[in-house]
Amino acid sequence: RPRSWPGQEVVDRILRVGCDVVPKAGSDQDSLDWRLSFSQAERALSGQVGEKARMTYLAVKIFLKMNMKNICPFLKTYHLKTIFFHHMESKTEAYWQDTDLENTSKELLDAMLMSRTMRIGHCPHYLIPSINLWGEQILGEDAKKVPRQ
Repeated sequence: RPRSWPGQEVVDRILRVGCDVVPKAGSDQDSLDWRLSFSQAERALSGQVGEKARMTYLAVKIFLKMNMKNICPFLKTYHLKTIFFHHMESKTEAYWQDTDLENTSKELLDAMLMSRTMRIGHCPHYLIPSINLWGEQILGEDAKKVPRQ
């Protein structure tokens, strides 16, 4: 897919490394509940985030924790990270150099709260976009709390 970030070498490395299959947290040890873990890929992506982008992410994370926890209880840090990675794809290096922290933070908040993602209740997984992180398979009963237009 077309993107400004991450570089092709990082994408190639992520594809080579793949993902891990790990037991689901809270599952019975004898259970066959497993999930795909992309922690190595997410670590590689995080390593490609510049200082201002990282500060933007942290500012928005703090804002959401302080102001949105009661309004959007379904909103987790993983959702923010996923939306942040999608947001990073559309931003050039020049954007991060030329735009101040206040505006980069506002734009990420807009991408998160005012975008189509929130309006239709669809948060595509960064590495497997066909998976909706706000769908019932992922959130269970909490999926009903996601606003729909």
